[in-house]
Amino acid sequence: MLEEKQSILAIGAGGASKYVYTGENRIERTENVKDVKLYISRIDEMIKRKLVI
Repeated sequence: MLEEKQSILAIGAGGASKYVYTGENRIERTENVKDVKLYISRIDEMIKRKLVI
């Protein structure tokens, strides 16, 4: 996505989600771990981090 106008939720190892807060004029990124085995063992943590934001 070239323009920073909408949030993007990424899933999977190595994915990077982007949250756009237009009212606050800021962007936050949340990245998943890249190693597949580590991602699978920490999947609950990855989901929880994305639900909080």
